[in-house]
Amino acid sequence: MARSKDPRPLYFGGEEIIGHLSIEIQGGRPVRRVKLMLTNLVQIRLCKHTQTRRPSTVSDKRRKSIFTDYFSTPIIDENQLFFERYKVIELDLLSPERSLAEGKHEIPFRFQLPKSGLPSSMKSCHGLIKYTVEAFTIDDLDGHESRGEKEIILLVPDLDLVSILRLLQKFIFQFMNLLSDR
Repeated sequence: MARSKDPRPLYFGGEEIIGHLSIEIQGGRPVRRVKLMLTNLVQIRLCKHTQTRRPSTVSDKRRKSIFTDYFSTPIIDENQLFFERYKVIELDLLSPERSLAEGKHEIPFRFQLPKSGLPSSMKSCHGLIKYTVEAFTIDDLDGHESRGEKEIILLVPDLDLVSILRLLQKFIFQFMNLLSDR
């Protein structure tokens, strides 16, 4: 996991997410199913006018170009709104014969993010691409479902930047050792 000033965790495509799910069950309703999902939300707002607060810059034009590369849909109406939610990964964290009784529980999980094939997280005045890790519990009595989520930032570059960064880090470390030996 990479570091950033943003409170949301930042991951690169191909990385493994390892964590644990903390569940507190109250009210005597045993939980029979615990699901963990990585979902992708894509929303596109087609604007008639661009933002008026600041002038358009080269980076704005590039941002729009990148966005258009991912979604080359024909424009039917200037007020068209595209909203779609995709289930990228789904895991069942409890075996079918097991259920959780009242109390506090910690369930470990791990899954591999896709290395490619997904757009990176982004947000602009024209829309967003957002990833969330969602957890669901379903109880035994009436199938009541509880849900929690945490948003993550996913970067899936065309180049294998993770390998390039690791190679660069190794080179800098060796260079620093060479300088300290002198």
